[in-house]
Amino acid sequence: VLSFAAFITYVLYPAVPPWLADQYYGTIPETIYSIREEVFSGWLYGPNVSYVMRYGNPNVVAAMPSLHAAYPTLIFIFSLHYWRRVAPLALLYCFCLWFSIVYLGDHYVVDIIAGIVYALATLLGLEALGWLQRRRGAGRGAVDRPSSGIAV
Repeated sequence: VLSFAAFITYVLYPAVPPWLADQYYGTIPETIYSIREEVFSGWLYGPNVSYVMRYGNPNVVAAMPSLHAAYPTLIFIFSLHYWRRVAPLALLYCFCLWFSIVYLGDHYVVDIIAGIVYALATLLGLEALGWLQRRRGAGRGAVDRPSSGIAV
């Protein structure tokens, strides 16, 4: 559901990520130094990962919402419910990932916020659908299962 909602958004609102905006439109000020090429081109002295990312990416205008932000947010929310001890690590992972995708020029902060909102909306929407199904099933004499508190 989350990926499909994001895909619809990509089609209706093809947002350009910062690295592409700078490359084609020069929108990033010269005072900001992009380390994208240095980080990915010499990564572990292997193949030019930046080349693969640039030319192997089928949808370079899929920046809004950030699924890089949405899926770790889902992991954090699930960890709050199922693995409370892991939740602080999941939150730390979220913050590190959010920082890195802005720092590397893959997303704007608003893309991250939109990704978080999409993740929360997906969870709430699926939970509401589950509640409606349980309610309809209970009206037919079916056994009402208690909510897990999170949509699966």
